[in-house]
Amino acid sequence: MARVLIVADDLTGALDTAGPFAQQGLVTKVVAQPMQCDADSLGGARVVSVNTASRHLPADAAADRVRQCARIFSGQRFDYVFKKIDSTLRGNVVAETIALIEASGRSSALVAPAFPAQGRTVMAGVVHV
Repeated sequence: MARVLIVADDLTGALDTAGPFAQQGLVTKVVAQPMQCDADSLGGARVVSVNTASRHLPADAAADRVRQCARIFSGQRFDYVFKKIDSTLRGNVVAETIALIEASGRSSALVAPAFPAQGRTVMAGVVHV
């Protein structure tokens, strides 16, 4: 079974992204304050959703917080790393996404602010809510 790490810039995003995994019966843990989390305390969680509380920070500070988060969980084996972004593109989307790619050793990212099931779409480069 694959393991998933979700890195969200606020608690609401961490929770609403983790919810569908938990509804499918996967052991899911939400970390409200990542800098106080011991990665060994995750137990058998297949999905770990982390709130970096970085949405309202300056871009450099937000990127640093995401890098710190990635370091905390670097010893864990995650098959997928998911950067949760705000569907209206609030926050430090670019800085945090680049920081997570670099810190997690990934080579690329798929950025998809659309979520049609919740009425969020992107048309001609414009996010519609």
